[in-house]
Amino acid sequence: MQSWGRLICFVAVGVGGACASAPKAWVVGWERPYHDLSSDGLEALAQVRAKAQQSQFDEALQGLSALIEVHPTNLDLLALHQDLLLLRAPSEASGLASAALLTAQREPRPETLILAARLAQNPQQAEALLSQALVLDPDCADAHLGLASLALAGDSRYRWREAGESMARCLALNPGHLGARRLEAWMYSQEGNPAAPAALARWLLASEGDPRVRATDRIDAALDLAALHLGTGDPERALEILDRLQGEAHQRPRRLTLLAVARSESGDPDGALWAVSAAIHAAPGDSLPRVQEALLLAAQQPGGSEAEIQAWDRVIEVAGEGSELADLIQGLRARVASSRRLGRTDTQ
Repeated sequence: MQSWGRLICFVAVGVGGACASAPKAWVVGWERPYHDLSSDGLEALAQVRAKAQQSQFDEALQGLSALIEVHPTNLDLLALHQDLLLLRAPSEASGLASAALLTAQREPRPETLILAARLAQNPQQAEALLSQALVLDPDCADAHLGLASLALAGDSRYRWREAGESMARCLALNPGHLGARRLEAWMYSQEGNPAAPAALARWLLASEGDPRVRATDRIDAALDLAALHLGTGDPERALEILDRLQGEAHQRPRRLTLLAVARSESGDPDGALWAVSAAIHAAPGDSLPRVQEALLLAAQQPGGSEAEIQAWDRVIEVAGEGSELADLIQGLRARVASSRRLGRTDTQ
């Protein structure tokens, strides 16, 4: 991915009008003993990431194991080791979880307990492991972050407040914890906080070029930022972000659907249709790009056209194959639209 420096400056100047709603300034903090790496270690980790991206898992694990010998408490390395083992042999997930739990029981240290919590069989077990890690090290920001993530994934009616409390403890200990700052930006965006775009942009700038951060996480964050700009009526900024992601395979259907919206909102309906066509090709079983296609065709010919009716019929066909609520809603929407265009009254 290209440099985000110019884009971040652009975002920081224009976002949010009210500085009071923006998050406080922070500096990335890779604190000891859970995250620090030498410059040589960072270079070696980048090579591990590159091999993993090419699915050379054995070579990646070999290089990573050498790094872990030098940095045995580094959670970035240890978590990546877990992830690569799972990618290499997904069927062994249960065995890896059992092994991690056994290690945590035999050698209870914050890092072993956090690793076991990542693969815990249920939320209660994960919470117990993270709480034990905090007994051993009350200043372990990662354990607080784990509890925040666990709370958000739960079904408690107080989960948002509980997550916020754990996040506050994490950031009080390490204001520059990138994992926590990413979750903070996500929480902002979910609640419509006007600080969300600035928080995401700041995170993208802070994580740029750091192999401790997965490239896919940065793509996800960039797409989230583009979606926020589209939601606030700023398609030009969204387009600038999406243009920087050209060629990325990760989340390609989502990127193309966002691109279609951005182009449409920027007055480029033909470009929007091209993006929708590419999105349909990338995810033929997804109903959303087909809905976009039908809506774009409807906008081109407000009186209706055969192409639009056919597009709505394709939505009905694809949505009918899905079981998610969104598919059912898209299918109903398509049946109503198609019926109206054909002068039908039956939408059953």
